[in-house]
Amino acid sequence: MSNLKALTPEEIAAQKAELKAIKAAEKEELRAKIKAAKGPSRKEIKEMKKKQHAEIVASMSEVEYADLQLEKQRYFNNKLSYGLGYLGIVTSLTACFIALNTIDPIYFLNGVGGIIAILLNIVILLAGFLAAEKVKTYSEQYSIIQIVLGVISALRIFWYPLSTIVLYQNMMSDLKSGVDYSTIISNYSEKLGASFFKAVDANGIQLGASAYDSNGQVIYTATTFDHFATDGYLTANGTVRGIIMIVLLGISAAAFIASGVIGYIRAKRLHNYLNSKGQNN
Repeated sequence: MSNLKALTPEEIAAQKAELKAIKAAEKEELRAKIKAAKGPSRKEIKEMKKKQHAEIVASMSEVEYADLQLEKQRYFNNKLSYGLGYLGIVTSLTACFIALNTIDPIYFLNGVGGIIAILLNIVILLAGFLAAEKVKTYSEQYSIIQIVLGVISALRIFWYPLSTIVLYQNMMSDLKSGVDYSTIISNYSEKLGASFFKAVDANGIQLGASAYDSNGQVIYTATTFDHFATDGYLTANGTVRGIIMIVLLGISAAAFIASGVIGYIRAKRLHNYLNSKGQNN
Protein backbone atom coordinates (compact mmCIF):
# COMPACT_ATOMS: atom_id res chain seq x y z
CA MET A 1 0.00 0.00 0.00
CA SER A 2 1.41 3.42 -0.97
CA ASN A 3 2.62 5.75 1.85
CA LEU A 4 2.12 8.88 -0.36
CA LYS A 5 -0.49 11.21 0.97
CA ALA A 6 -3.01 12.48 -1.52
CA LEU A 7 -2.77 16.27 -1.95
CA THR A 8 -5.76 18.45 -1.65
CA PRO A 9 -6.65 20.83 -4.52
CA GLU A 10 -5.50 23.77 -2.39
CA GLU A 11 -2.08 22.20 -1.82
CA ILE A 12 -1.70 21.44 -5.55
CA ALA A 13 -2.55 25.05 -6.40
CA ALA A 14 -0.04 26.29 -3.81
CA GLN A 15 2.73 24.12 -5.27
CA LYS A 16 1.94 25.32 -8.79
CA ALA A 17 2.11 28.93 -7.63
CA GLU A 18 5.40 28.28 -5.88
CA LEU A 19 6.84 26.63 -9.01
CA LYS A 20 5.64 29.53 -11.13
CA ALA A 21 7.28 32.04 -8.77
CA ILE A 22 10.57 30.10 -8.90
CA LYS A 23 10.53 30.10 -12.72
CA ALA A 24 9.73 33.83 -12.82
CA ALA A 25 12.62 34.52 -10.44
CA GLU A 26 14.95 32.46 -12.64
CA LYS A 27 13.86 34.38 -15.75
CA GLU A 28 14.34 37.72 -13.99
CA GLU A 29 17.81 36.65 -12.85
CA LEU A 30 18.66 35.59 -16.40
CA ARG A 31 17.46 38.93 -17.79
CA ALA A 32 19.56 40.78 -15.23
CA LYS A 33 22.66 38.79 -16.22
CA ILE A 34 22.05 39.43 -19.95
CA LYS A 35 21.51 43.15 -19.29
CA ALA A 36 24.69 43.32 -17.21
CA ALA A 37 26.61 41.60 -20.00
CA LYS A 38 25.24 44.00 -22.65
CA GLY A 39 25.79 47.13 -20.61
CA PRO A 40 23.44 50.12 -20.42
CA SER A 41 20.81 50.62 -23.14
CA ARG A 42 20.80 53.55 -25.55
CA LYS A 43 18.06 55.21 -23.55
CA GLU A 44 20.04 54.83 -20.33
CA ILE A 45 23.21 56.17 -21.99
CA LYS A 46 21.26 59.14 -23.33
CA GLU A 47 19.84 59.86 -19.89
CA MET A 48 23.30 59.52 -18.34
CA LYS A 49 24.79 61.98 -20.86
CA LYS A 50 21.91 64.38 -20.31
CA LYS A 51 22.44 64.20 -16.56
CA GLN A 52 26.20 64.70 -16.90
CA HIS A 53 25.65 67.68 -19.21
CA ALA A 54 23.21 69.23 -16.73
CA GLU A 55 25.74 68.74 -13.93
CA ILE A 56 28.52 70.34 -15.98
CA VAL A 57 26.34 73.32 -16.94
CA ALA A 58 25.26 73.77 -13.33
CA SER A 59 28.88 73.85 -12.19
CA MET A 60 29.85 76.56 -14.72
CA SER A 61 29.21 80.27 -14.85
CA GLU A 62 27.36 81.82 -17.80
CA VAL A 63 30.62 83.16 -19.22
CA GLU A 64 32.34 79.78 -18.93
CA TYR A 65 29.41 78.02 -20.57
CA ALA A 66 29.34 80.56 -23.45
CA ASP A 67 33.09 80.07 -23.95
CA LEU A 68 32.58 76.32 -24.00
CA GLN A 69 29.96 76.62 -26.71
CA LEU A 70 32.29 78.82 -28.78
CA GLU A 71 35.15 76.41 -28.22
CA LYS A 72 32.96 73.61 -29.60
CA GLN A 73 32.46 75.61 -32.82
CA ARG A 74 36.17 75.23 -33.53
CA TYR A 75 35.70 71.49 -33.95
CA PHE A 76 32.16 71.25 -35.35
CA ASN A 77 30.88 72.62 -38.69
CA ASN A 78 27.92 74.96 -39.00
CA LYS A 79 25.59 72.29 -40.37
CA LEU A 80 22.44 74.40 -39.98
CA SER A 81 23.62 77.18 -42.32
CA TYR A 82 25.05 74.56 -44.66
CA GLY A 83 21.74 72.71 -44.93
CA LEU A 84 19.73 75.91 -45.38
CA GLY A 85 22.09 76.97 -48.17
CA TYR A 86 21.46 73.75 -50.08
CA LEU A 87 17.71 74.10 -49.53
CA GLY A 88 17.92 77.54 -51.13
CA ILE A 89 19.78 76.13 -54.14
CA VAL A 90 17.34 73.26 -54.74
CA THR A 91 14.18 75.37 -54.49
CA SER A 92 15.68 78.12 -56.67
CA LEU A 93 16.57 75.67 -59.45
CA THR A 94 13.18 73.97 -59.25
CA ALA A 95 11.44 77.33 -59.69
CA CYS A 96 13.70 78.06 -62.68
CA PHE A 97 12.81 74.77 -64.39
CA ILE A 98 9.10 75.45 -63.92
CA ALA A 99 9.51 79.00 -65.26
CA LEU A 100 11.37 77.88 -68.40
CA ASN A 101 8.74 75.17 -68.89
CA THR A 102 5.92 77.68 -68.61
CA ILE A 103 6.94 80.89 -70.41
CA ASP A 104 8.63 81.06 -73.78
CA PRO A 105 12.15 82.44 -73.12
CA ILE A 106 12.00 84.43 -76.39
CA TYR A 107 9.14 86.48 -74.92
CA PHE A 108 11.43 88.27 -72.45
CA LEU A 109 13.61 90.94 -74.07
CA ASN A 110 13.62 89.12 -77.42
CA GLY A 111 15.23 86.06 -75.90
CA VAL A 112 17.78 87.92 -73.80
CA GLY A 113 15.53 87.51 -70.78
CA GLY A 114 15.66 83.74 -71.11
CA ILE A 115 19.46 83.84 -71.37
CA ILE A 116 19.62 86.12 -68.31
CA ALA A 117 17.38 83.72 -66.36
CA ILE A 118 19.57 80.73 -67.22
CA LEU A 119 22.83 82.58 -66.47
CA LEU A 120 21.38 83.91 -63.23
CA ASN A 121 20.54 80.39 -62.09
CA ILE A 122 24.02 79.19 -63.03
CA VAL A 123 25.48 81.99 -60.90
CA ILE A 124 23.13 81.13 -58.01
CA LEU A 125 24.05 77.45 -58.35
CA LEU A 126 27.83 78.01 -58.34
CA ALA A 127 27.82 80.84 -55.80
CA GLY A 128 25.36 78.94 -53.62
CA PHE A 129 27.49 75.79 -53.55
CA LEU A 130 30.66 77.76 -52.77
CA ALA A 131 28.96 79.92 -50.14
CA ALA A 132 27.37 76.87 -48.45
CA GLU A 133 30.77 75.20 -48.15
CA LYS A 134 32.36 78.35 -46.75
CA VAL A 135 29.51 79.17 -44.37
CA LYS A 136 29.84 75.66 -43.01
CA THR A 137 33.32 76.62 -41.78
CA TYR A 138 32.20 80.00 -40.34
CA SER A 139 32.97 82.54 -43.07
CA GLU A 140 31.54 86.00 -42.47
CA GLN A 141 32.09 87.13 -46.08
CA TYR A 142 30.27 84.18 -47.62
CA SER A 143 27.47 84.54 -45.09
CA ILE A 144 26.85 87.96 -46.61
CA ILE A 145 26.85 86.37 -50.08
CA GLN A 146 24.15 83.97 -48.88
CA ILE A 147 22.03 86.93 -47.81
CA VAL A 148 22.56 88.56 -51.23
CA LEU A 149 21.45 85.35 -52.96
CA GLY A 150 18.35 85.39 -50.77
CA VAL A 151 17.50 88.95 -51.81
CA ILE A 152 17.96 88.01 -55.48
CA SER A 153 15.63 85.03 -55.05
CA ALA A 154 13.02 87.29 -53.44
CA LEU A 155 13.26 89.81 -56.31
CA ARG A 156 12.82 87.02 -58.87
CA ILE A 157 9.28 86.54 -57.57
CA PHE A 158 8.35 89.73 -59.47
CA TRP A 159 9.65 88.36 -62.80
CA TYR A 160 8.61 84.97 -64.18
CA PRO A 161 6.00 83.99 -61.54
CA LEU A 162 4.00 87.21 -61.71
CA SER A 163 4.39 87.36 -65.49
CA THR A 164 2.93 83.85 -65.73
CA ILE A 165 -0.05 84.77 -63.56
CA VAL A 166 -0.72 88.03 -65.46
CA LEU A 167 -0.47 86.37 -68.89
CA TYR A 168 -2.74 83.51 -67.88
CA GLN A 169 -5.34 85.81 -66.30
CA ASN A 170 -5.33 88.05 -69.39
CA MET A 171 -5.80 85.01 -71.63
CA MET A 172 -8.72 83.74 -69.54
CA SER A 173 -10.24 87.21 -69.57
CA ASP A 174 -10.04 87.31 -73.37
CA LEU A 175 -11.69 83.89 -73.59
CA LYS A 176 -14.55 84.95 -71.30
CA SER A 177 -15.08 88.09 -73.35
CA GLY A 178 -15.67 85.94 -76.46
CA VAL A 179 -12.34 86.23 -78.28
CA ASP A 180 -11.93 83.35 -80.74
CA TYR A 181 -9.50 80.62 -79.66
CA SER A 182 -7.47 81.05 -82.88
CA THR A 183 -6.91 84.71 -81.95
CA ILE A 184 -6.00 83.64 -78.42
CA ILE A 185 -3.40 81.23 -79.77
CA SER A 186 -2.05 83.91 -82.07
CA ASN A 187 -1.76 86.43 -79.22
CA TYR A 188 -0.29 84.14 -76.55
CA SER A 189 1.51 81.28 -78.30
CA GLU A 190 4.76 83.26 -78.43
CA LYS A 191 4.50 84.16 -74.73
CA LEU A 192 3.49 80.94 -73.03
CA GLY A 193 5.71 77.88 -73.48
CA ALA A 194 4.74 75.11 -75.91
CA SER A 195 4.70 72.47 -73.16
CA PHE A 196 2.14 74.56 -71.30
CA PHE A 197 0.10 76.07 -74.12
CA LYS A 198 -1.97 73.46 -75.98
CA ALA A 199 -5.57 74.00 -77.05
CA VAL A 200 -7.74 70.86 -76.92
CA ASP A 201 -11.39 69.97 -77.41
CA ALA A 202 -13.71 68.47 -74.79
CA ASN A 203 -12.17 65.01 -75.36
CA GLY A 204 -8.62 66.25 -74.84
CA ILE A 205 -7.72 66.02 -78.55
CA GLN A 206 -5.42 68.84 -79.65
CA LEU A 207 -7.04 71.20 -82.14
CA GLY A 208 -6.17 70.15 -85.66
CA ALA A 209 -5.39 66.59 -84.57
CA SER A 210 -7.60 63.58 -85.27
CA ALA A 211 -9.13 60.86 -83.12
CA TYR A 212 -8.88 57.29 -84.42
CA ASP A 213 -10.82 54.08 -83.83
CA SER A 214 -9.29 50.65 -83.10
CA ASN A 215 -8.82 50.07 -86.83
CA GLY A 216 -6.89 53.27 -87.31
CA GLN A 217 -9.73 55.05 -89.07
CA VAL A 218 -10.28 58.75 -88.39
CA ILE A 219 -13.35 59.29 -86.24
CA TYR A 220 -13.22 63.06 -86.25
CA THR A 221 -10.81 65.98 -86.28
CA ALA A 222 -10.76 68.31 -83.28
CA THR A 223 -11.91 71.78 -84.28
CA THR A 224 -13.94 72.99 -81.28
CA PHE A 225 -11.92 74.57 -78.48
CA ASP A 226 -12.75 73.55 -74.91
CA HIS A 227 -9.71 74.21 -72.68
CA PHE A 228 -5.93 74.40 -72.50
CA ALA A 229 -3.85 71.38 -71.55
CA THR A 230 -0.22 70.32 -71.19
CA ASP A 231 1.93 67.26 -71.74
CA GLY A 232 4.15 68.39 -68.85
CA TYR A 233 4.26 67.31 -65.24
CA LEU A 234 2.34 70.36 -63.98
CA THR A 235 -1.17 71.66 -64.40
CA ALA A 236 -2.05 73.87 -67.36
CA ASN A 237 -3.38 76.48 -64.95
CA GLY A 238 -0.94 79.39 -65.17
CA THR A 239 -2.09 80.89 -61.88
CA VAL A 240 -1.28 77.67 -60.03
CA ARG A 241 2.11 77.46 -61.73
CA GLY A 242 2.86 81.05 -60.79
CA ILE A 243 1.90 80.43 -57.16
CA ILE A 244 4.11 77.33 -57.05
CA MET A 245 7.05 79.40 -58.34
CA ILE A 246 6.34 82.14 -55.79
CA VAL A 247 6.30 79.58 -52.96
CA LEU A 248 9.54 77.96 -54.14
CA LEU A 249 11.33 81.29 -54.55
CA GLY A 250 9.99 82.43 -51.18
CA ILE A 251 11.42 79.30 -49.54
CA SER A 252 14.68 79.82 -51.43
CA ALA A 253 14.94 83.44 -50.30
CA ALA A 254 14.14 82.55 -46.68
CA ALA A 255 16.62 79.66 -46.68
CA PHE A 256 19.47 81.71 -48.16
CA ILE A 257 18.86 84.66 -45.83
CA ALA A 258 18.51 82.43 -42.75
CA SER A 259 21.69 80.58 -43.75
CA GLY A 260 23.56 83.87 -44.11
CA VAL A 261 22.25 85.49 -40.92
CA ILE A 262 22.87 82.42 -38.75
CA GLY A 263 26.24 81.88 -40.39
CA TYR A 264 27.30 85.50 -39.89
CA ILE A 265 26.25 85.60 -36.23
CA ARG A 266 28.02 82.34 -35.41
CA ALA A 267 31.13 83.28 -37.39
CA LYS A 268 31.30 86.71 -35.75
CA ARG A 269 31.01 85.25 -32.26
CA LEU A 270 33.65 82.61 -32.97
CA HIS A 271 36.12 85.07 -34.49
CA ASN A 272 35.65 87.54 -31.62
CA TYR A 273 36.27 84.71 -29.17
CA LEU A 274 39.42 83.59 -30.98
CA ASN A 275 40.65 87.18 -31.17
CA SER A 276 40.15 87.55 -27.43
CA LYS A 277 42.30 84.45 -26.94
CA GLY A 278 44.87 85.58 -29.47
CA GLN A 279 44.23 82.44 -31.55
CA ASN A 280 42.72 83.90 -34.73
CA ASN A 281 44.99 83.94 -37.75
